[in-house]
Amino acid sequence: MRPLSLPWSAMLVVTMCAVSSWTVVSDTSASGSNTCHPEAASRPNIVMILADDFGWGDVGAFWPETIDTPNLDRLAQRGMRMLDFHAAASVCAPSRASLLTGRLGLRNGVVRNFEPESVGGLPLTEITLAELFKEAGYRTGMIGKWHLGTDGPYHPRNRGFDFYYGLPYSNDMGCTDHPGYNRPMCEPCPLPTSMATAIPLHKGQLSKHDSTVSPRTNCDKWNLAVPLYSDYHIIEQPVDLRSLAKRYAERTEAFLEGRNRSEPFLLYVALAHMHVPQQHSDSYTNSSRKGTVFADTLREMDDLVGSILSSLSADGADSDTLVWFTGDNGPWDRKCDLTGSPGPFVGEWQRTAGGGGACMKQTTWEGGHREATIVVWPGHVPPSSMSNALTSTLDILPTLASIANVHLPTDREYDGIDISDLICANASQSVLSTSIGLTREKFQVVEGWPGHYSVVNNGNGSGHEFLFHPNSGVGEHGALQTVRYGQYKARFIQGSTVDCAGRQSDILNRTVPLLFDLAVDPGETTPLNVSHYTPVVDRMQYLLHALLQNISTDLTSVAVYGRNPAAQPCCNDDVSVCRCSP
Repeated sequence: MRPLSLPWSAMLVVTMCAVSSWTVVSDTSASGSNTCHPEAASRPNIVMILADDFGWGDVGAFWPETIDTPNLDRLAQRGMRMLDFHAAASVCAPSRASLLTGRLGLRNGVVRNFEPESVGGLPLTEITLAELFKEAGYRTGMIGKWHLGTDGPYHPRNRGFDFYYGLPYSNDMGCTDHPGYNRPMCEPCPLPTSMATAIPLHKGQLSKHDSTVSPRTNCDKWNLAVPLYSDYHIIEQPVDLRSLAKRYAERTEAFLEGRNRSEPFLLYVALAHMHVPQQHSDSYTNSSRKGTVFADTLREMDDLVGSILSSLSADGADSDTLVWFTGDNGPWDRKCDLTGSPGPFVGEWQRTAGGGGACMKQTTWEGGHREATIVVWPGHVPPSSMSNALTSTLDILPTLASIANVHLPTDREYDGIDISDLICANASQSVLSTSIGLTREKFQVVEGWPGHYSVVNNGNGSGHEFLFHPNSGVGEHGALQTVRYGQYKARFIQGSTVDCAGRQSDILNRTVPLLFDLAVDPGETTPLNVSHYTPVVDRMQYLLHALLQNISTDLTSVAVYGRNPAAQPCCNDDVSVCRCSP
């Protein structure tokens, strides 16, 4: 049995050319400096950017086969790449609830998605990041997808945000006039008689008369159009997805221009990209070097991130703003050619020995929750740096609160930890640099992927000792049946949701887990012989039992998942699909 040493090894994937391009990060912990905790008078502005259905391999700085993200690649050069960072769930609403509360779904109550007619949302007993920062003197704004309830008190304006502009839920939860690309393809919203002249279809989109159009199941089951909100008001229904990126960029600029410069701000931008239906403005058609619908849409998303960063620079706020980019969950491999890249985290056992099926979004395979994550804060977070510490979206709230001197409530437990010392390189050996040369005394070079090499760091880190990945589509919603401990990952459940080819394997709860060593098998290809790793599995089971015991005595919440058609967002009940426009 290989000895277990903690902190653990974690896989880094870099290109050969990266060896000379990423600079040394010195260890500042010995000197006692603490660049992540400025005086209260100089608290940073904060911009959180959350991509949707986004893969670890969808950023060139993480996976060089991706070539259409120049803005994100430049952002990575300015800050830290978090290489072992994980979404707190593998599906939209639970992941977002955990980001805003720092708590797992078993605590905050959100264990599955809300629908357009849901009467509930993120439980009102939960305190959001926005509420905490607003009370601490921050101006708070949100642009983009909410997906945590729209009815009454669950609206983002009632959950701590001073400003809101965006979609109440996923852009496939209703029809649009220009539906873009999905699998199966979906028809536009039906038009009233007064609009009998058809709205032109986007180039390449299937005609409603095309015999190859799949049944509309899963395309229009909510029977209304996707709305766009400005604060409490629906300003467009159906939303025009082609212009959404441009409008998000404009609203970001307006938010910055309208702020009181004597107070810090927190802006949460939750992108519609790369969720299906994938749609972009006409100017991005064939704009990518790969020339696919996915790559063109990714290019538009990257430019939107670039526009947000340019607005910060034009406002003069970029030097004192912390930017945190990540994703809500992995790519949706059910969507075939519209699916992003998980990089090396392909869940190979599921694809082969496991009987096939999805191994990204909605699953607890690495591709479902490991996210390309970048943190930038000039003068504080070392530029061109990388961290291999085990971290999570659960950590965003406690980390930002620590940096901004915002006090967390003491009446509840948090699953996230403060990683401010890690991102500011105050923790010894928590940050890697590739410019110092990779020696076998400190690193283990592992063969694996053509044109790449991987590095295992055996130094210390300051992330999580262990992390739990809740069920997000396979098994009981929110149940903790996948455990990460050091470089080891145990799955006490097997089975899958449907993949692109329509394959799906049966769900089976396991008393003897599938155990993988991610340090040498990031693709989760070959399970270890559990009998040789008894201390590891025993430790995992002990940690799970201890966590569940802690949750049982904590202040927990219960989400209301009841539905009522009257709760659906609708700006005009008298018109089919609730049609209205500015």
